[in-house]
Amino acid sequence: MGALAFSILVIFYVVSYHREEILKEQIGERLMAIAVTAASQFKPEDLEQLRFAEDMKKPVYQRVFEQMNEIRNSNKEIKWIYILRPTDQVNVWEFVADADANYFLDVSDDINLNGVNEPSEENVFTGMKYYSENESLLVGLKKPSYTKDYEIDQWGTVVTGVAPIGSGYVLGIDMGIEEVLN
Repeated sequence: MGALAFSILVIFYVVSYHREEILKEQIGERLMAIAVTAASQFKPEDLEQLRFAEDMKKPVYQRVFEQMNEIRNSNKEIKWIYILRPTDQVNVWEFVADADANYFLDVSDDINLNGVNEPSEENVFTGMKYYSENESLLVGLKKPSYTKDYEIDQWGTVVTGVAPIGSGYVLGIDMGIEEVLN
């Protein structure tokens, strides 16, 4: 009886694991497809103008910000959308634009209203450095890609799809783990 119960438990675990892997792959491919379509809406020459926090006040940043939010609003499963560029340092990227960051937004909103400004509530600005060992970002500079596993950073646990914008930028689109598993 114990061996049968153990066998059922193992089978349940294997089926659950396999289901989750297939789900991550399907979601990654969907996010990658959205990223490919969305990346075509951005011009590298516009992004080149965005280097410093004060550049968020430029009309070009406002255009990029609006485009990213239109993309997210058209795809309700998207949690985060952003544009990064590589730096000279290994695994260090620089934010160019983010759908949740603008000069008129408070960079320290207490989103969950618990009185504490947690890292997950940290807003970003143009030029902010971001450390990531996410291999799909590097691949995404040359061709569309997605994470094969969950990525974890201060903003949460996500599956990411990416696509190049020109030859020096990558558009990232994330779906949170809570959306993946539901």
